Amino acid sequence: IVRDPRWGRGQESPGEDPLLTARYAIQYITGMQGNHSKFLKTSACLKHLGVYNQETNREGLAAVVTEQDMNDTFLPAFEASVRL
Repeated sequence: IVRDPRWGRGQESPGEDPLLTARYAIQYITGMQGNHSKFLKTSACLKHLGVYNQETNREGLAAVVTEQDMNDTFLPAFEASVRL
């Protein structure tokens, strides 16, 4: 989820729409892992999908969001990706 165009890497993201981000993540992960019934091409890791896009002070910043923002904006894409 990208809300600040000054981030500098916004072109690597589908934006701030939770539904679009969820669909993007699902397609990206499926493409990476493949569709073989027994083997994965690679194993996707949802490392920074929820509430993380800080470029400076990464090791010391705590991302603080409201419970509503977490549930409405950030978790839908993460949850959809995990349920693949």
